[in-house]
Amino acid sequence: MSTPYAKLPGWVEYGLIPLINLAVAFLVAGLVVLLVGENPLEAAYHLINGAFGRGEYIGFTLYYATTFIFTGLAVAVAFHAGLFNIGGEGQAYVGGIGVALACLWLDQTMPWYVVFPLAIVGSAFFGALWAFLPGWLQAKRGSHIVITTIMFNFIASSLMVYLLTRVLKPLGSMAPQTRTFAEGGQLPKLDWLLSIFGLNIGTAPFNISFLLALAAAFAVWVLIWRTRLGYEMRTMGHSPSAARYAGISESRITVVAMMISGGLAGMMALNPIMGEQFRMQLDFVQGAGFVGIAVALMGRSHPGGIIPAAILFGVLYQGGAEIAFEMPSISRDMIVIIQGLVILFAGALENMFRPAITRAFFGAGSARGRRRADQGSLKPWISSTFSSCSWNRRSASPCRWSSQPLPASSPSAPASSTSASRARCSVRPLPPVRRQPSRSPSGWGSVRRSSFPWPCRSSTAMLRSPSAATRSSRVWRSTSSSPVPP
Repeated sequence: MSTPYAKLPGWVEYGLIPLINLAVAFLVAGLVVLLVGENPLEAAYHLINGAFGRGEYIGFTLYYATTFIFTGLAVAVAFHAGLFNIGGEGQAYVGGIGVALACLWLDQTMPWYVVFPLAIVGSAFFGALWAFLPGWLQAKRGSHIVITTIMFNFIASSLMVYLLTRVLKPLGSMAPQTRTFAEGGQLPKLDWLLSIFGLNIGTAPFNISFLLALAAAFAVWVLIWRTRLGYEMRTMGHSPSAARYAGISESRITVVAMMISGGLAGMMALNPIMGEQFRMQLDFVQGAGFVGIAVALMGRSHPGGIIPAAILFGVLYQGGAEIAFEMPSISRDMIVIIQGLVILFAGALENMFRPAITRAFFGAGSARGRRRADQGSLKPWISSTFSSCSWNRRSASPCRWSSQPLPASSPSAPASSTSASRARCSVRPLPPVRRQPSRSPSGWGSVRRSSFPWPCRSSTAMLRSPSAATRSSRVWRSTSSSPVPP
């Protein structure tokens, strides 16, 4: 999937552009606060103070961020495979069943460090199982993943109501919830972590699942960028046709990616069930699955961006509650509007400022800027050029490359820093030859010309550098019945 602009450095792509989008979102949110008759600067003060003013506030902010890290990673894994998993809400609900079963079974006989690993496995298993069904329907029956995951959210909600009112509710209780877990089903707080900085978290439910979320973020980074499965997922996400041509099973990648995504979403249930409520209640997810979509968009589906994006939404949740308390004219709905503006500018309008940033960074009038812009557009140029250099089945004649100088103003060729001439692909059919198997000198094996599109000789050189085809002056001419170039 080629980008319409020149490739920017990582710190600009993942740091500067999101910060600019975030600043514009808060400026627009300030105008909204001004319209309701309040001071935007005072609202910003209460937002920051409510999120970081005291150790307890920081604990609540990181508690919310822990939940959003899990759901953001779940959406990001599906994004990399070209899937839009909007069912994190339902997968978190079902993942909570695995957590509750582990705690109800062992909380009175085992310590927390024994129950916690089993709860992790249970939440991931139940969440992956709930995501397996939409993935299988997408892979085998062609059902759209967005529609099926939305429907499964409602099914999971109804399933949770049934279990909490008919199965898991203790006798004599009217509330739709399980019994309170014993000490073995309660996660310890991370008060020692903030005490290093002289902070006291007070009653904040900041617990050890935060460390698990950081470990999950690192594991997702290793999976996506350091494993063969992650490479296949990214290939499928960028170009399904190229993945199929390379022999990657589209059905397998779809199902596996959805199961990993569902497992991460299910692990979100560890934070509220074992870390705060110490029971499973009816609405413990509280919209975290949908917030994870915004977190993944703002973090560019990268774990290094998802973590600060999750902390930002934790600030909006905790600081927004402080604004609603200190400024009664700003209701909780106004905080939702601010969150929506952040989602709008960080997601839907993420490329609004990219052309101006590209021109400012590279310098539109400089030679370096033009050269970087040409390199940024080299990928779509090569794709369009190679699409014309294909096998002609009717005439049984391939095209050939020739290195002939073109005018300097020609927009169809990439810039060259070593030569004034530019490469051109002239598509000229060769005379028909006999279709017979032949063995290439390079040992590629016996093939039949009518069924294999031989690439041009200069194709590998073109992919290596823009000027390689210019340096190459060899023209492939078919002088024998062999389709293999000499």
